[in-house]
Amino acid sequence: MSLEAVHIFYQKLETDPELRQRALGLQKRFQDQEQVIDAFIALAAEQGHSFTASELVQYILIHGKADS
Repeated sequence: MSLEAVHIFYQKLETDPELRQRALGLQKRFQDQEQVIDAFIALAAEQGHSFTASELVQYILIHGKADS
């Protein structure tokens, strides 16, 4: 678990259009932001990238990426 894992997952989202669409679809699928975050983390875990909600939020604050 690390910020590096979040970074690698974001890189994968940039290069895999199908995965990116799945990630973007989470906002439509869940109304509660906490559920969106949990589902995003689960999607990342499916792809072999393990990180916590705190690490995700920290990464977003540092890098300004919240569009995926």
